[in-house]
Amino acid sequence: MVCHGRTGRVRIICVGAAVLALAGCSETVWVRTGATSSDSEAAMEQCLSDAYLQAPSAPAARSVGSDVAPPSFTTCSGLGRSGICVTSRGQYTRPLTIRYDANARTRSQIFRQCMLAAGWSEQTRMDGIAPQTIDDDWTRGFDSGIRDGAAAQCTPPPPGVADSRSWSLGCQSGQAAR
Repeated sequence: MVCHGRTGRVRIICVGAAVLALAGCSETVWVRTGATSSDSEAAMEQCLSDAYLQAPSAPAARSVGSDVAPPSFTTCSGLGRSGICVTSRGQYTRPLTIRYDANARTRSQIFRQCMLAAGWSEQTRMDGIAPQTIDDDWTRGFDSGIRDGAAAQCTPPPPGVADSRSWSLGCQSGQAAR
């Protein structure tokens, strides 16, 4: 994909296409020891239903960009008081309107909390590669904060944590999200 030297909408479209291409390479799956795929589907359906009840769809739109792009310039002719100046505006471009769901992030957090509370574990599966657990220190701290709430001790982190700062931030974020 060639996006070099592009500006404005063309660059946004190129970046969007690249993100979609990368997103197709992996997927998130929920696993639990002894559970079947139908158990997973039922749990996801229940948690998604709960998430939509707590954070219903909220369509919104946002405009990006300005109506007139620079350069604007002024030309003058004549001398002193008898001179005349004319200012030309830049080229008109319509702003880009982006439509989105204002509650999508909240709904995603509610869904994730519901699945974790039901004992499910989030894993990433790459195309053609076995699932890998998303188990960095921030995520483990976040899960602890969600699970234990205010009772979670975010400092110091438990033994075995390589990045204690990341774990503590994740734990505090989990407490706040709960």
